[in-house]
Amino acid sequence: MKTIWCLLGYFFVGIELLFAQTNYYKETKTITRNGYEYQCDVKYNYWVRLYNKENQYTEDDVVYKATGETFDYPIEGGRNLWVIEPAPEMLRAAEDIVDEAFTREEAIGLKQHVLSTTMYIDPNSGKVIEVCFDFIILSGFEFIPVERYREIECKLKESLYFTPTETGKQLKVIMLSWSQTPTGYLGTPEPIEPPINP
Repeated sequence: MKTIWCLLGYFFVGIELLFAQTNYYKETKTITRNGYEYQCDVKYNYWVRLYNKENQYTEDDVVYKATGETFDYPIEGGRNLWVIEPAPEMLRAAEDIVDEAFTREEAIGLKQHVLSTTMYIDPNSGKVIEVCFDFIILSGFEFIPVERYREIECKLKESLYFTPTETGKQLKVIMLSWSQTPTGYLGTPEPIEPPINP
């Protein structure tokens, strides 16, 4: 009987903790903060798109500047139309920026759900000019305040640059997207002390 009461107690504490968190993105709305605004679009009642209200390309197709024709990103085995020069160090840095925006506890709470991040890159300078986030409701990302997404946006814009290819330079904007499950900020590892010899 004690076991049943303990289990019921854990159940109610879990429910209380679940509802104690704030879901910031339940509905389509504009979120205003000091110096910036974010747009939260809820689609199909389960999908959230979150982005800076100043973004110009979030809902646009990627097109050629000269013709306005839609650019089709090549699928593996398809046309070899690369839009940026290979930049594994920049892509790794982008993933690290997302990882480090979350604590380890938050990352564990995300339970292997993914955050999709899209960067819009200027085809002339190679700089990141806009960022957009997509996630599923009930994934845990809806409990992360907008300030955290803003932090990721600013770091991506400040830290990353790419070299557009000739194909990339022909586009109105270059779009790069990826999905990842954040691991959380690991911090600086503790130094390993050498063993003491007697």
